[in-house]
Amino acid sequence: MKTHPAPAAHCSAAPTPSSHNDTAKPLRILSLVVLLSVPLNGAPAFAICEGDFNDDNVVRINELVRAVGNALNGCPEPLPTSTATSTETLPPTASPTPTETASPSPTHTQPPSCGDGHSDTDEECDGRDLNNQSCGDVTSGSLFGTLSCTDDCRFDISNCSDTRFGDLGNGAIRDNQVGLMWDKKCSVCDNLHDVSNRYPWHGTCAVSNNPCQRNDDCDLSEICEATDGQGTGLTVFQWVDTLNSEQFAGFSDWRLPTLDEIETIRNLSTLDPATFTDFHRNACPDLTDPACSRTGSSNYWSATPQAGKPASAWSLNFDEGSSEAGDTTDANLARAVRGESHLARIP
Repeated sequence: MKTHPAPAAHCSAAPTPSSHNDTAKPLRILSLVVLLSVPLNGAPAFAICEGDFNDDNVVRINELVRAVGNALNGCPEPLPTSTATSTETLPPTASPTPTETASPSPTHTQPPSCGDGHSDTDEECDGRDLNNQSCGDVTSGSLFGTLSCTDDCRFDISNCSDTRFGDLGNGAIRDNQVGLMWDKKCSVCDNLHDVSNRYPWHGTCAVSNNPCQRNDDCDLSEICEATDGQGTGLTVFQWVDTLNSEQFAGFSDWRLPTLDEIETIRNLSTLDPATFTDFHRNACPDLTDPACSRTGSSNYWSATPQAGKPASAWSLNFDEGSSEAGDTTDANLARAVRGESHLARIP
């Protein structure tokens, strides 16, 4: 049997054998070398022998010394990784239990959005659609005024009031029931608002003598001339134009009322004049004073012509509250209005 000289060991010394009554038998490394440092006859029962670090099927002395030293020092050399394919069948990996997904609840169909002009079940109002409600329906005690709708489809009661008429302190009176604003009249104020001022419904063009309400009704070389009660030469429509050019009470959309509109401030429970107290109080010149407000007991022009008679128009006689048709060249009293009427006619 062929032997090789043993190389010097490079691992730590093995622990000293413990002292017993039995005599310890020392391990002779050389004997292990002689027994193990042999070829494996070319047919090993295993691919790599313990301690065969270079995979040549022979455990050589240096490999044996290395393996024994590692074992004695508690630092075993890791075995080489086997390249053989493992045939061990692993248990099948359990598939995760699918999580049951709840079906989404059916979404509630929303009504048309706010702003479409139609009041839906979840809206108080929408635009001009007030759901057939008025100030008296949505407030306590506010029987008058103009109910409106906000941008987020809620009622706006800022213009609701417990009184029908309100003096605005700027020369105008607001009708909280109908929604119109009227100009006030003063006494002995000698201006456009004097209660005694009178104007014709029609004037005449200076050259052609055609009827006219304004200069635009005449040729370019003509003006519309009128005979009024003050010597200003204005028709009732030109008087309204002057109010707008001066932005009376802060507005420039004044106009002559229709017959239906002027009849809303007629009060048949009183005569001479047949109107409400708010339009006929003390005779004084200050329009901004709520106590100053006058109405003449005579005819006030409306913007409504008499059907089939171009030279005739309707007026309201506030002496007794009657509506009358008269010649458009007559000089009558006048009161201007602005805004949109919510009630075409109040008996």
